[in-house]
Formats: sequence, C-alpha cells, structure tokens
Amino acid sequence: TRPVKGTVARAADPAVDRERVRSLGTEPRTRAENLIVCDLLRNDVATVSRPGSVSVPRLLAVETLPALHQLVSTVRGRLADGVGAVEVLRALLPGGSMTGAPKLRTMQVIARVEDSPRGVYSGAFGWLEPDAADLGMVIRSWVHSGTSWTAGTGGGVTVLSDPDQEYAETRLKLDRLLAALGL
Repeated sequence: TRPVKGTVARAADPAVDRERVRSLGTEPRTRAENLIVCDLLRNDVATVSRPGSVSVPRLLAVETLPALHQLVSTVRGRLADGVGAVEVLRALLPGGSMTGAPKLRTMQVIARVEDSPRGVYSGAFGWLEPDAADLGMVIRSWVHSGTSWTAGTGGGVTVLSDPDQEYAETRLKLDRLLAALGL
C-alpha cells in the first residue's frame, strides 16, 4: 500500500515549484502525519502478512503529478498463508490516508457525522484473481448515478492536522475534479 499524506499544488514558476517540493518533503507537520499514517498501515498490513515480512521500502518520497506534488510512502508485506483477497481488503480499507489515525475511532466519528454512505469513495477499484490483484483506493472521484453527479475528495486527519490546511488541501483536490469536467 502507498499512503499519501501531504499534497501541494504545482506552481507555474519552476523555482517556486522546486521550493514546494522541498518544503513538502521537509515540513515537520506533513512529515509527521505521513509517518503516523505509514505506521498505521504497517500495523494493518501486518494483520494479513507473514510475521516479520512487513517493510517500508520507500519513506516520505515526493511524487510529482501534472497538477500537484504528494508525499508518499510504501508499505509492503508478504501475504500470510491462507489469507485471501477479501481478508486483505477488510484489513486495509478504508485506507489510513483516508481515515487518519486513530483509525477505528475516526471511522466511528465518520459514521456519526457524515449524512450519507460514501459508496465507492474511499473503497477500492481494480481487478482480483485467485492469486493476484491490482487495486487502487478510490479518491478524487466522480460518481454518476441517474441524473446526479457526486464528487468525492478529502483526506485523513491526525492529531497534528491543521483544519485550515486540511480544508485547503481538500479544496485543491476538488478543484482538480471540477477542472476535469470543465467546471
């Protein structure tokens, strides 16, 4: 799994863009949030992995996309004998990047305060076979049903999260969704 915690918009000016990359990778709060979620996911992955097989081969790496930069880590584990895809999905979803930490308490709060089910948003999309899978978490998504469209975006919060920064990051993600439809 690849937890993402920390997102900034790309800048048209190359010098400003480089500074945004640098600050994303060095800003203490963002780094700490990524580490908290990475640790949460190490624990989630460990519940379905062979003992001692969980690793973090990539920690706090900045990935650049056309419109934004993200701080990403990678958590891996070797699947335990007898564990199938359904068990893996139950262990990992919703993803820690979407819930934040502590995960179980956050899920309780989400169930209490959100006025409708999330549907596919923050779930998984991809393909499954008996011995393989390739799934991605459904984030920054549009869902069309009947005559309505619903945009899903957001991010997980931790004790270190700043509400104004979380709102700005969510707005950045939503703006990209709106731009995709020319809105």
